[in-house]
Amino acid sequence: MLDGGDIALLGKANGAEDRGAEPSMLSRDDFASGCVLVAAGSVAACAAAALWCTPPARPLPNWGALLVRCTAFFALTAAAGAAGIWALSLVRPHAPALRRRSWFQHALMGWIFLPGIALLVRSWPGWAIPVMAAAAAALAVSLQQQAPAPAEAGGDLPQPGGFPSFYGTRITGFHPKRAALIALCAQGALVFSVAKAFVPAGVVLALGVFLLLWYWSAEVGIAAVARRRGAFASGTAASAFLVLLLALLPWLSRRGGQVPPAANHMATAQAAERRPVLPHYTSVILWPPALRVTRLYFTAALPAKRDAALLKQPMEIPFDGPYWYFEPPDDEPGPMAHVAHGLPTQGDVNLTSADGGPLRMEAVQRLAQPIALACCSELDVALTNADTQAGPVHLGVLLSDTSVPNQPSVLLGFQELASNGTGFAASPVGLPQSAHFTITPSRALRRFNRITVVVIPSIDAWRGAKIAIQGFTLIPK
Repeated sequence: MLDGGDIALLGKANGAEDRGAEPSMLSRDDFASGCVLVAAGSVAACAAAALWCTPPARPLPNWGALLVRCTAFFALTAAAGAAGIWALSLVRPHAPALRRRSWFQHALMGWIFLPGIALLVRSWPGWAIPVMAAAAAALAVSLQQQAPAPAEAGGDLPQPGGFPSFYGTRITGFHPKRAALIALCAQGALVFSVAKAFVPAGVVLALGVFLLLWYWSAEVGIAAVARRRGAFASGTAASAFLVLLLALLPWLSRRGGQVPPAANHMATAQAAERRPVLPHYTSVILWPPALRVTRLYFTAALPAKRDAALLKQPMEIPFDGPYWYFEPPDDEPGPMAHVAHGLPTQGDVNLTSADGGPLRMEAVQRLAQPIALACCSELDVALTNADTQAGPVHLGVLLSDTSVPNQPSVLLGFQELASNGTGFAASPVGLPQSAHFTITPSRALRRFNRITVVVIPSIDAWRGAKIAIQGFTLIPK
């Protein structure tokens, strides 16, 4: 038989088992000191992610390189956060019960989202907002496991008549200041999002989500997280890894030579966020300063087979055409295009879109005489790359015959060129590079008299890349 006291103790034990989590043994002072350590580590982790977790300077050749890049980003961020906790713990006195390793493990649940956030801010800033909120939620729920047991709620009850309910009973657990602050964070995030200030919107929303999850998990208990701490950590890490993987996918090299759809989306994601700036030129034609005449000694009256038979050695074609800059949906510069002289690699030539849309850049080489498409199997493009922005540049080649109306063009594909810098410092001298394209037979095009090089930056689509075309080399079959 059990007396009333035994029954009461049994009920308390069952209730503790249902809650599943033992209250933290840390005092409030120890917990406050631990939160200071987490704050210092978070600052170091954020700084490391912002500095090191940048888009790749060149395409990633395969999935293995992509996974290695993800692992390196996670390791650098975690190491920086751990260094911040360790450095502050050396100079700040704390109780013996305060263990740096435990605080690092809990804070890591939020830090592992930082590499993905850093990449999304530079590519799709709008998608960084929910990821920031997810990082704040994971950090709040994880740290709440270290919080000391809450005090009895009796002292927090509102005074009679303070907040009457519909049925005359007192409303318990209502904190108007806390609710107002969380609501203000939500509204601020909405205002910043409408204004397209995505980073402040993400920070404000993350603060509101952190407060909401912190107080909610403290009131309802975190039994599920405490009982299944390993599952919570594994799920959080998998979510952060998926975010980083998707953010790095556009830099995965495609052997087919085509520009990845995700890279095209990234190229125009930030361009649509720019505000219109007037007045501006609708299009620009940039001519090289020293023009050279290119003559191909093929007689136009010869059949295509005779043309093909004449080409026995590689043919060099120096580039002396203009660079076109125009905005979609136009296909070429308009009749009122601004004409200038210079090279895209010059320091004083900086062409950008003024109305917020993507800017198309093309280098157009017209040939004196048409060339049979069957005469050659390869086309090499020699260029000077002085582009210092982060991310690769996509280079494509179009062959067309302008002597025939409505003649379709042939796209030889796209190649990715590594950027000549990181975006922080300009390079005074461009690097010579080349792009290789394979020419395949086409029924739609028998010969061509124009070579068009399409230049597409992978990130900043509103600017013209600092790439100058030097010439072409036709390789016979």
